[in-house]
Amino acid sequence: MPNCPENFSEDTLSQKVNEFIDEPGMLNSEMRSLIRHSSYFYILNYCIDKAWNDAIAYEKKNINSSVLHHATIIKKHLYDQLREPQLSTKNYNYWHNTMCLSLEEFGMRYGIWQKLINMTFKYLYCFKNIPDINAKQFPWKKMHCPIDSIIAEKILKQMDNYSKCQKHTNLIKSISLSGQHSSGITWNGITRNQYIKVQSVIAYMCRKKNIPSNLLYDFVYWESRSK
Repeated sequence: MPNCPENFSEDTLSQKVNEFIDEPGMLNSEMRSLIRHSSYFYILNYCIDKAWNDAIAYEKKNINSSVLHHATIIKKHLYDQLREPQLSTKNYNYWHNTMCLSLEEFGMRYGIWQKLINMTFKYLYCFKNIPDINAKQFPWKKMHCPIDSIIAEKILKQMDNYSKCQKHTNLIKSISLSGQHSSGITWNGITRNQYIKVQSVIAYMCRKKNIPSNLLYDFVYWESRSK
């Protein structure tokens, strides 16, 4: 019999979020000093810039990357979408998918978009109690876990506990190995259908572990750089 999965309390989840916030280099000293006085737009720009660096990890290796050459346009597109967001529990997934299919003419792919969007919201979540951000009423519980090789490895280690999820083992294993697998699937190259499958696995695990959202799953299983 597999081990019984852990069950996360609200206090434990809050602790996990704070561990992420307190990680050296995660939120820089300038941001910490200005946070109480910063507007939503300042924080949004900051979070998009942070998320951009996460999303283009592999693009940096390609000096001819169209994505890098059009960075300003791509980031502005996301910023414009979130300046006055009209997101709800009903429309979030539709909005997310539409965004992930946009700006293909500039080299954007589903895998890069999902990392950029999901990491932007992960950073924004760190500031969710600031009045300017709280007023936006973001549908936090509908938000997704950023997919990359690290989180895929975390998912893979837990899959023995969930027989219902094991049909997606090869997909998640390939992502965890950064494509060094017979299927050759990487997080920045995943398709819409592959992305949905990974998020469905995470959602199933979240229900079993009492984690309120896929986004919070990433806080729980994120690993400190100092470890």
